[in-house]
Parts: sequence; C-alpha cells; structure tokens
Amino acid sequence: YAELDRRASALAAGFVQELGLRRGELVALICGNRPEWMVCSLAIHFVGAVDVPRASETPPAILEAILGHADPAVVILEHPAQLPLVRAAAPGLRSVVVIDEEAGDGVLRYADLLACGGAAAPEVRAEVERRRVEVEPDDLATVIYTSGTTGAPKGVMVTHEGLLHFCRLSSGLRGLTRDDRVYGVLPLSHVFGFATLLLGTLHAGARLHLEARFTPEAALE
Repeated sequence: YAELDRRASALAAGFVQELGLRRGELVALICGNRPEWMVCSLAIHFVGAVDVPRASETPPAILEAILGHADPAVVILEHPAQLPLVRAAAPGLRSVVVIDEEAGDGVLRYADLLACGGAAAPEVRAEVERRRVEVEPDDLATVIYTSGTTGAPKGVMVTHEGLLHFCRLSSGLRGLTRDDRVYGVLPLSHVFGFATLLLGTLHAGARLHLEARFTPEAALE
C-alpha cells in the first residue's frame, strides 16, 4: 500500500509538472486490468481531475463516440495502436500517455512520466498534496459510460462520495479484513469492478489479485 501511494503520488506530480493537468479536467483511461490502471486512476483523483475509464478492447465506434462526447484533455492508452482514433475523436486533446511502448513524437511514456514526477521539485509535490487534501466529497470523480449496445453511450457522473459509498458497502457486505485475498475478474473500467472490487478491497486493506483479461474460462479456473 505504501508503494502504491508513492507511485500514484509520483505520477500525479508528473501530471502537474509535465502535462499541466488542472482540477476538474477529464482524463480518458483506456486500459485493461493491471497495476498501472490503479496507479493512473488514483493519480488522476489525487490532483482533483476526473477519469473516464474504458477497456482497451472497446470497439472503435464506441470509443470514438465516448471520446467525442467527453472531449478529454489527456488520454492514457495501454497500447499505441489506438492513437490515430484518439487524436481524431478528441478535439480538445492536449496530451497522450502510452503505458507499454514507444509511440513516437508528442506522446509520453508512462514510465518516463512516473520518473519525472518522482524527481519533481518540492513545490510540485506540495501542489499535489494540497490538491489531494482539497478534494471534496461532492467533487466529480469519474464519468463511466454505458456500453452503447442499445444506443449512443451515456456518461454517468459519479462523485467521490458516491464511490466511497460503494466501497464502504462492498467491504462491509463481504466482511473483508486485511488478511483476505480478493480475486478480481471484472474490468476495472466498469463501475462495479472499480467501486466495489478495487476500492472496496483497498478500503478493507486486503490483497487484490487481478485477472488481466476477463474470459469465461479464466473465471472458471
């Protein structure tokens, strides 16, 4: 947990120093289940920004509709293959971060951003801590879009208090303790997976094991 906090704080400093990410700005997080997803989401919230999560395998037409509607300032991608779609779909896009690979000019790598944030000046780290403390329960935390299977995807706006309610309820109903292990197959980009699986487990101080890609076979193993 201490390492997770250090990484998320360092990435948050990188967001402020390298990307100029401001309070209330939207950051699309297009990624599958992996530790970097957790770090990115927490870092976004630390600086008072808002994440817009989707799985990497989101169909192109759905992803294009979501990005066009949300118009994020920053997009974080698991893989660079979706770069052309992202740049065409998000008119207000200012920066792109790629987690896995080199992606060419004008794109930052997650590892480089993490390193820059870790070496950030004291005033930048102080800015992150100030913003983190100033986040209010009624502040917008995330915009989670519906699947779009019955029409255009619709963004559901969830506050920090809403997320806290989910995770308290989840950890309480499951009776989780710090000695428990939780195996998660739901995508973290889904509100139930994020709020109850991830945040509920963190709230209880338990250990989380993530399935990188959900398949019926993985759920049965």
